[in-house]
Amino acid sequence: MVITIDLNPPIPSLPKIKDKKLINIRYVLISPFATAHIYWNDKINELVYDLEEPILQHYERAAL
Repeated sequence: MVITIDLNPPIPSLPKIKDKKLINIRYVLISPFATAHIYWNDKINELVYDLEEPILQHYERAAL
């Protein structure tokens, strides 16, 4: 099995949002391995950029 990864994925156009507290955007960085989530976090009162990766199964962690 051959797995290919696009190292130059298209950059999505993001909407212009004046109130940063309303931002809640997810987009794919490396499909299906990583996505970005940009959102306002009320608890820390900041805009957050999270990298989201799939949770690996035990055998996947062992292989890595």
